Amino acid sequence: MNENTKKIRQIVDRGLGPCLTSASFHRHGADFSRKYGEALHVVDFQLNKWNTNELGKFTLNIGAHFTSVAALLFGTDPMPVNPKESRCLLRARVGLLMPEHRDHWWSVTSETDSDSVSEELATVCSSYVLPWLEQFKTLAHVDWKPRRGVMIQHRLAEAAANLVLGNRERAAQCIEAELVRIERDPAHSKWKEEQVSRTRAWAVEFGIPVS
Repeated sequence: MNENTKKIRQIVDRGLGPCLTSASFHRHGADFSRKYGEALHVVDFQLNKWNTNELGKFTLNIGAHFTSVAALLFGTDPMPVNPKESRCLLRARVGLLMPEHRDHWWSVTSETDSDSVSEELATVCSSYVLPWLEQFKTLAHVDWKPRRGVMIQHRLAEAAANLVLGNRERAAQCIEAELVRIERDPAHSKWKEEQVSRTRAWAVEFGIPVS
């Protein structure tokens, strides 16, 4: 571990750690997680793979997850015992939650004021990270529509969520919409038949009629 990596971990410990711990998060290595209502929330810090002794960079990844939905999509919930942001159904990068709405990395050198960056990290956590996660507490209130800054891990997540909630009619509408999207999306031209087949098979598995 180079000196900048050590410094980054100290910054995270002092800035992000107390903010998340006070919000009932528990730490597992580089990841913080908590159970919140019906959801699981995960925050992690990501080191730039090109970090050196002279310059280190890091960012934050944030995720919200619903075990009941994941189990319908994958057959079992793929979330490990120590939760990972990369396995969450809904994911975001911190920079896209901030006012500038662009990817954001903190830079750290030997001259960086660690206290200043730690304070900034704590402010970002309380002002943007926690408020964003607040919307993911109960499954019934989740907006699964694609939007800037949010990545949804599975195209049938909204359909699965509606099945969990007992809204089979809405689930069928979501599947129909996904089939239309596949047909119209040129990016799916090569794999269109396979994607349509998988989507229909999933619907049949749960007894949802599709045209």
